[in-house]
This record gives sequence, C-alpha cells and structure tokens, in this order.
Amino acid sequence: MKKIIIISAMLATLVVSSCKKDLSEVPLDFYTPENSFNNKAQFESALAGVYLAFRTDICISGCSQQL
Repeated sequence: MKKIIIISAMLATLVVSSCKKDLSEVPLDFYTPENSFNNKAQFESALAGVYLAFRTDICISGCSQQL
C-alpha cells in the first residue's frame, strides 16, 4: 500500500511539473507592430483574403453564376 502511494505521488509530481513549457502562450489580444498591419499592402492583402472567404462561402452555399 505504501508503494502505491509513493508511486502515485511521484507520478502526479511528474505530470504536473512536466507541462509548464507547453502551457506558456503568447497573447494575441492586443495590438503590437508584430501582430498588426504595418503598411497599406499588408492591410489590402488581408482584406483580399476576407473577400475571398466570403465569395467561396457564397458559391459553396449555392450560386448559379460566377461572382
């Protein structure tokens, strides 16, 4: 019984302490120069991607003519 408790405690310690590196994430909920548009070309490229996604969604939903 004592071995089971010791092994369980060691296993729990290993599981809890081994994932600290995996849990650290970079927050993207605020604007910095690295995660925002820096010039007009980057903005227009992103906007073109949004338009493409809308056009694809509309045509998949059932359009009879090309947009």
